Order: sequence, then C-alpha cells, then structure tokens
Amino acid sequence: MLVTLTEVKTYLGESTATYDDFLNQQIALYSSAIENYCNRKFLAAAYTQVFYWSDYRDRERNDRLETYHFPLNSITSIKEIVTIDGVDNEATLNAADYRSGSTGRVLKLYDGYPMRWFSNLYGNGRIEIEYNAGYVELPQELRHTIYRLIEKDYNKKVSGIAQDFGDNVQRISIAGTIALDFDYSLQANERNAKFGMLVGNYSNVLDYYRSMRILTGNLDEVYVS
Repeated sequence: MLVTLTEVKTYLGESTATYDDFLNQQIALYSSAIENYCNRKFLAAAYTQVFYWSDYRDRERNDRLETYHFPLNSITSIKEIVTIDGVDNEATLNAADYRSGSTGRVLKLYDGYPMRWFSNLYGNGRIEIEYNAGYVELPQELRHTIYRLIEKDYNKKVSGIAQDFGDNVQRISIAGTIALDFDYSLQANERNAKFGMLVGNYSNVLDYYRSMRILTGNLDEVYVS
C-alpha cells in the first residue's frame, strides 16, 4: 500500500482504533486505483524483466531498452540468453557494457559507444534485466491525493453525510422551496476517465505520473521481492 494507517490517522486527526479496518480498506482501495490509473507501481522494489528478440527484430531502433518500472534506482545484472538444443546459454554483461538512467532507459555499449541490443541473439533469444525501481519515498502530490480521497470517505463514514461536493458546483434555488447543488465535474472527470469514479478531480494530478509503457512491447515481468 502506498501510505500507512498511522500517517493517514495523523492527517485525519483520528486517535482511536474505531475506524482502523475502514481506513485500511480505503488505503488499499486508493493505492490500487491510483496505480492502475497510472499504469505503474510506485514504491521501490526489485524486478526481473525479460525482453525477447522476436519482439524487437522488426523495430527501427533496438539500440535502447526501457524498463517497465521507473525511476530506475539500480541494475543488479543484465544477461543475454540464447537457447541451443533446448539448453539456455547465458552471458552476463559487465557493468562497463551498458549505461542506464533514472528514466529506465538502458543502452548497450562497446568501448563506450552505444550499439544495438540482440546483435548476437535469435530465435528464443532474450535479454533478462534484474533491477530495482520505484520511489523510495512517495511524491508529496501522490501522498496528499490519497489523504484527500480517504478524507472524503472518512467524513461520510463518521457523519453519514457527504461533505465534499467537488470543485465545480452550481446551485439552483427555488425560493422557499428547495436548493439543488450540481457537480458538473462528474461527467468530465468521473464518467469518462478510467477509474474516474474513484480518483475524481485528482486525475489532473495523477496524469503527470501516468506511464504509457504498458502499451509498448510484450514484457515478461516477474516480481522477485
């Protein structure tokens, strides 16, 4: 989960354990919704990702690979693997054989100059990268977004009344009869956007962190720890 129960209770000013189960459910819900909306994991973790020669052989540029998860903190190892007579033959690259940056781009080097990946691979040939990626500390914008989303549900749970009417509200009043509040952000931000009913008006904050890497390539990724 992206935030802890302790920090959420501190933000809400809640000192009892009365709503702990509810808050834990909300933390899990919004952590999942935000990561799914952004197409990525946020907290630092270790991953193994496999790039197959067959997915890159027809691409105009295969002199760079991009890790699915980012920011890239460190690379544990890079292996070039080719299967011969049903047996995998691995060659582990030296640290001087590649260069990487926090964006997750990995270049293969020869005497310091970039070169093409997969140059020695074919068939089931593949490149396996073990790496650590993600935020050691969640960005404040994301942390605050989760706090505010949980706060809205928490206030309704405690009082039984929804206290957040959104930022785009128009009131129509009939004197002496009734007053109605309409939130026009519903159609724009909640009905049309993925997970909009959960993230609501915070989609404009989350869009900055969205990843499009889910749309590129066929990535065989295994969470290792």
